Amino acid sequence: MRLAADARGNFAIVSALLMAPLIIGVGLAIDITSMNRAKAALQRAMDSASLAIAREGEDVSDAKAEKIAAEFVAANFDGKSGRIAVKRDGTAVTVSAATNVKLSFASLLGYTDAAVRASSTADMAYVSYEIGLVLDTTGSMAGGKLQAMKDAVLGLIDTMSAQVPDK
Repeated sequence: MRLAADARGNFAIVSALLMAPLIIGVGLAIDITSMNRAKAALQRAMDSASLAIAREGEDVSDAKAEKIAAEFVAANFDGKSGRIAVKRDGTAVTVSAATNVKLSFASLLGYTDAAVRASSTADMAYVSYEIGLVLDTTGSMAGGKLQAMKDAVLGLIDTMSAQVPDK
């Protein structure tokens, strides 16, 4: 009778019963965070790849576009991505890919990995631009800084002028 009325061990029993769902919930949150991190990294890689292809203009071949996409995804995404798809429509470029993320805690529920997909579209718009540059030629730019700035400006002009047919 005294044992049934004693409530001192209830907290330990309830805590033990709630511990398993709590641990599984935290584990699933960790897996979801891993999936979101992989998706964000893959999305950044898709963004850089689509911009790099669009920068080449509409005259770039399909083989060259796929090569550029593969290089940019390899450089910007440390995971293994599946087939990278490049779709071109005039000046618009869409790059998409998928990868599988290994799950740690969801494997307790029978899920070993999850698919993550990302895609990005970029368009090269040919319009007239007027660009003004303000260059610092004060004493703080003495030495190699001024020459490096001149080289950077010339490189910018060369890169931009290569993109337009009418200079």
